[in-house]
Amino acid sequence: IILVLTLSFPISMFAQQSDISIKKNTSLKAGSWSLQFGYNNKLGFNSFNGTNISAKYHYTDNSALRFGININFSNTKNNIVSPIDVNKLSISEITDDRIAIGIVTDYIYYFSTKKDINLFISSGANIGISYGKSNAKNSFNNPDSIGSIASNKTNGWFGGVEFSVGVEWFVAENFSIHGEYITKFRYQYLKHKNTSTDFGSYSHGVSYSEQTEKNFYISPDNVLIGVSLYF
Repeated sequence: IILVLTLSFPISMFAQQSDISIKKNTSLKAGSWSLQFGYNNKLGFNSFNGTNISAKYHYTDNSALRFGININFSNTKNNIVSPIDVNKLSISEITDDRIAIGIVTDYIYYFSTKKDINLFISSGANIGISYGKSNAKNSFNNPDSIGSIASNKTNGWFGGVEFSVGVEWFVAENFSIHGEYITKFRYQYLKHKNTSTDFGSYSHGVSYSEQTEKNFYISPDNVLIGVSLYF
């Protein structure tokens, strides 16, 4: 009896291990959600693919939609004092406010969903708008004695498409590490409006100009490394 039990125990353990090895160990299934974070070179995690929030939804096992929202806002103010000569100083007050909002949507197709390591491809679109305003006030010796005022307003938008190929490795059922190589095609349109008033001249001269900027570029990014948390 002892001999039979001794021989049967390893066989039963091997059968259990075989069942576990063929069990699906991923969350790549219809109805699953995940949040994605990018890995940075400071041993930490931040936004993924340039978005503040990046989420992925599987509507089938092999097909998913990924979307992200990116909001950038900055407000800066600088005071610069520069000597012109022994008795004269140039005083500049510069303010700069900028905001940009972008949306990224991707369709992702997985060639396989039943392995710990799965290959996928994706394609999608990214669109956004931007606005900026800066003012510069220049004076000499006394900040209240204004010499000139200049302002710049910038409105713009961008749109493009992106393609990627990547691989996702499931360390656990609800946690994965993935890498992607992404290429972006983007068109950007900007319109600048500049106004300058010189109080030093007799007529308080005012100048106004407009400039249009159009850019198209292809951006082959480096490989993006990130993690996904599924729920």
